[in-house]
Amino acid sequence: FLTQSSQKLFEKHFPDLMKRGSCRVEIEFILKDGRIYVMDCQAIAISDGEGKVTSVMSVQRDITERKQAEAEIVRAGHEWKRTFDSIPDLVSIIDTQYRLMRINKALSDKLGVKPEEVIGSFCYKVIHGLDRPPSYCPLYQMLKDGQERSKEIYEQRIGGDFFITLSPLRDTDGLIVGAV
Repeated sequence: FLTQSSQKLFEKHFPDLMKRGSCRVEIEFILKDGRIYVMDCQAIAISDGEGKVTSVMSVQRDITERKQAEAEIVRAGHEWKRTFDSIPDLVSIIDTQYRLMRINKALSDKLGVKPEEVIGSFCYKVIHGLDRPPSYCPLYQMLKDGQERSKEIYEQRIGGDFFITLSPLRDTDGLIVGAV
């Protein structure tokens, strides 16, 4: 038994089904009360010994909750990025190898680069123009003892005096994976 919308969908994808032997599509249904649900629909052509399609097997799964969770993850990611970029202070997330993992808009603007141009680059290269961390690097000290570090520095390259504060980022086991 096929609903009208399922029948239309089947007819739309029938050439693919006949050509490839199967098809898969996600369908979004909107109920009269405004609720939305999403179905994952798969169809497989069943052939006889001579290759003639004799029937079609179709399986439909309700994936509404999964789709809602995926949408929530995307929304939360966008919200986090908007929040991160709205901070007027220069903020970066650096891994334990001194690589920039994220920079906010304020730091991006100060450096005169797009974030994607420096992500993965060494912070000491991008910020200080050096080939290795400077001797006063607070990240080096933080990685040694796991404690938050602060340091006031003058950085000509980005134009001024800065009070740097580094806080360790830890994974679920408490191991340091980077710093903010």
